[in-house]
Amino acid sequence: MSTIISIILLLASVGIFFGYINPTYTNAQNLSSQLGEYEQALSNSKQLLAERDTLISKLNTFNQGDIDKLQTLLPDSVDSVTLIIEIDSIASQFGMHIRDFTTSDQGQTGALGVDTSPYGTLSLTFTTTASYPTFVAFLKALENNLRLIDVDSITFSSSSNNSVYDFTLGVNTYWLK
Repeated sequence: MSTIISIILLLASVGIFFGYINPTYTNAQNLSSQLGEYEQALSNSKQLLAERDTLISKLNTFNQGDIDKLQTLLPDSVDSVTLIIEIDSIASQFGMHIRDFTTSDQGQTGALGVDTSPYGTLSLTFTTTASYPTFVAFLKALENNLRLIDVDSITFSSSSNNSVYDFTLGVNTYWLK
């Protein structure tokens, strides 16, 4: 009789081991490995927060005027009205008036797929009337302007006055996406 009880207890212990203890132990090991992954993610997030705080403190040390100049040089969004006003104010310094504005947002032309460029381009075309020396002075002022502007094309024609010409400029400006 004691042999039968021993065999029953042995079979019960084997059944309990494979039926309950082994699956529970395997589940505990999986949870332990997930805990390690979560602790690593938490550690990474703490490092990122520390790096963010460091960068914010560095940003706060910059002069606000310098940040504004950088924003003018390469803005976060395109604002064609502000650009036109800015170019018109430069032209008015030389007694010139600009007219016939056309703008176009140049995307990735001729390319397939998603545009992954970190900046966007705005094309602006306008016309002004001036003498040649005045126009050259305007171009130098446009070159020395803080806003990043590339002159793409210049065409000219004579007007009714022989010393004054009609200049049509095509310029490109950029912004961060």
